[in-house]
Amino acid sequence: MSRSLEIDESRPITEVKFRKTGGSLSVIWPSAYAADLHVTDGSVARIAYTKTGEQVIIPVTTTKRKYSLAELLSEMSDQVDLGPEHGAWEQMRPSGNEV
Repeated sequence: MSRSLEIDESRPITEVKFRKTGGSLSVIWPSAYAADLHVTDGSVARIAYTKTGEQVIIPVTTTKRKYSLAELLSEMSDQVDLGPEHGAWEQMRPSGNEV
C-alpha cells in the first residue's frame, strides 16, 4: 500500500481506541496531541481523504479578530445624542477620582 503521507518516525506513535457513543464512534484524543494541534473541548475538525484513500483529520482553526481601540472608535459617530436623561451626567460634579 503506497502512502501519500509520510510518518515522522522520530515522534511517538500512539494507538487510540474507538468507543461507541450513541449511534457513532468516538476516539479519546490524548491531551498532549490535542495541545500540539491547539484544539480543546468543542474544537472543530474536518475529516478528509487523501488521494490514496486514507483518512486524515484536519483541525479547523478559528481565531477571533482582535481590534485596536482606534479601530473600534473609528466606527463610532462623533456626535452621540445622550438624550435628556443621560445628559444630566455631563452636568454632575466629580465625586471620586475621575479627574
